[in-house]
Amino acid sequence: MRSFNDKTGTLFHYSRTPLSRWFIAVYLFFVLWIGCSIRETSIQVEIPYHSCYTFIRTLMERIKEK
Repeated sequence: MRSFNDKTGTLFHYSRTPLSRWFIAVYLFFVLWIGCSIRETSIQVEIPYHSCYTFIRTLMERIKEK
């Protein structure tokens, strides 16, 4: 049996971090503090660095593909 939720098929699929934190991280990194480091973003949003790094790099690659 398979389950479906709001994260299914997205970058957030296997993340245990709430969507609200990811949206804040994206806003801080790409809008509010342009040029801010991923480490600083992870500290401010309280997301583990490795998770934040992987997510932002994947997001940047997908934006580049489009």
